[in-house]
Amino acid sequence: MIVYINRTPKTYYITLNGSNSNDGLGTGNGNAWRTLTYAMSAASPVLPGDTIFVKGGNYGNENVVFEKSGVPGSPITIIGYKTTPGDSPTVLINNVNPYASYTTTEMPTFTGSSRATGTAFDMENAQYITMKNFQVTTYYRGFLLGFNTAENYGRISGHQFYNVNIMSMGDLGDSYSGFGFSAGLYAETSSTHVRANGNTFNSCLIVNPGAEGMLVCGDYNTLFGVKVYCNESANVLDYFIIVAGSYNTLSNCYAEGTTGDFGGTHGIGFKSNSERTVDLGNTMPQVNPKYNNVYDCTSKNIGEGFYVRHRGCQYNTFKRCAAYGTHLGTDGTSGRGACVVIRDGASYNKFDSCFGMNLAAAILFQDTTEDGGASGGNNYNYITNCVFYNTYAGIKFDSYNVAGDAGINTVSNCSFLYSRYIHLCGRECNNMTYKNNIYYGNSALGYGGYFRGNTYSAEVVVGQFSNCVFYNIPSMPGGFVGTNSNIGTDPLFVSLGNIVIPANPDMHLQSGSPAKDAGVSLDYIKQDFDGTVRPIGSAPAIGAYER
Repeated sequence: MIVYINRTPKTYYITLNGSNSNDGLGTGNGNAWRTLTYAMSAASPVLPGDTIFVKGGNYGNENVVFEKSGVPGSPITIIGYKTTPGDSPTVLINNVNPYASYTTTEMPTFTGSSRATGTAFDMENAQYITMKNFQVTTYYRGFLLGFNTAENYGRISGHQFYNVNIMSMGDLGDSYSGFGFSAGLYAETSSTHVRANGNTFNSCLIVNPGAEGMLVCGDYNTLFGVKVYCNESANVLDYFIIVAGSYNTLSNCYAEGTTGDFGGTHGIGFKSNSERTVDLGNTMPQVNPKYNNVYDCTSKNIGEGFYVRHRGCQYNTFKRCAAYGTHLGTDGTSGRGACVVIRDGASYNKFDSCFGMNLAAAILFQDTTEDGGASGGNNYNYITNCVFYNTYAGIKFDSYNVAGDAGINTVSNCSFLYSRYIHLCGRECNNMTYKNNIYYGNSALGYGGYFRGNTYSAEVVVGQFSNCVFYNIPSMPGGFVGTNSNIGTDPLFVSLGNIVIPANPDMHLQSGSPAKDAGVSLDYIKQDFDGTVRPIGSAPAIGAYER
């Protein structure tokens, strides 16, 4: 390992009018370099600790291969600017018009020749690179971090990205083409396994990447303010943000599908490579997402808002996340979107203080043929203090491919307002626990939410509910109200809102609510949706809000 001692870091410059034969030490035409490709090549003098300023403009179809690396404490820093090195280009990340074409003078822009080919920045053999203020458009892939290295268990680490904007990746004629960030290798072969560890992605925008917006396969990565959008119908984005690894933190991230059919797409979540391991005869090293945390993230108009997927996906936490779908609540159709998705054997995960509105399902349990068909999977997951408004199904157990019970899971202190079906069963669900929940229908609009499915849904499910409120729910099987301290009177929400046009429902409890002090104390719930300590009175309130 080379150690750089008593070396003064240098600053280099790149402009459209520069030349790679220059020394790179000034902004003038006779000093600045012309391409980032040269700056990152083995031939350039750039060393760890150095900074490279790149002036705004369209640099065209560069395919930059990083042959340089920084070291811990001395990264190579590459900063885009508008007119003066160190200025602050307008941050283009916004929710007003994320699909607007790039202004190439605002910051350096790399424009490929085709969406079907090329990688703008190939960093598969680099470490400790910091990049700020860049735009990339019209390639097959934006950033490649350790995707195709031949070294088993390689580590790509220490990268930092700030205000990086990626648009229009992937062949529109290909059903799975186009990648924004590919950080690490997500188990494509039986001989290669690469982890991208300890990287930071801050305030990055990815628009229409085709297949995957952001893939992070590795540990201890941080995603903050990452936003992924898609409005293409020819190549609908499959995975908006997908993480395979452990101890990662995602906060204030956003995923949205605006047009086209996004019913089968995946918003923000975690997926192991277990199914590929099965396909390869258990020769593949496992990537098991564990102990990841997701805070204050949003998913909109996507099939799976927040998901945990496969049996290796355990001990992950989602808190204060919100999902919005397309269920209108008036025509009897399910619409699009689910807030909480637990599938294919995922277990011991927790969703707390989350919010879902206008969804096909608030909570979806599902088992497919992936991961060998995890029989009796999806165990010991907790959904607590959540608020769900205007959903086709409150809790849905989708059809399963392997016989057996749906699993042992807990839904507690949640509030469901206007679910057409509060409990929709496609298979047995004998070992569920529902405590301190409110289920509120609307018979005047033909709503409510009764139990539908096989006969066991009425015969077996009854005993799983305790200290719950059921109100205004037509056609509900008998045995629920008056059993296990369940209540059948109006919980007295502060405001119901408008089921057709949501009008800010307020599901806090009025002072005279029968749900106050009517719950049972649960050692795994210490606070409510607002963060208020439970209980305030003699016992916790039923529902997501303590008072």
